[in-house]
Amino acid sequence: MFELCAIVSGLKKHLPQSILWMALTIITLLLGGIAIMYIRKKIRSSIEDKNSQEAFKLDDLKKMRDNGQISEEEFKTLRARMIQNMM
Repeated sequence: MFELCAIVSGLKKHLPQSILWMALTIITLLLGGIAIMYIRKKIRSSIEDKNSQEAFKLDDLKKMRDNGQISEEEFKTLRARMIQNMM
């Protein structure tokens, strides 16, 4: 019986500290999750912006070729360079 009382007394003594550490752990996990979501969103938008810019440039090259502003050879060279930059 005395051992049980000692265990309960020890639990009561360490319970507030345990709750504090559990709360800090949960808060840390939540903040980490939010940070990861924010970083993923930034990376995805950066990739999408880059892809849309490259597509826009390729479309411009096609228009320039069709309007006679650049030759077919220049178009092929610039297109190959753009494709290489995308990889």
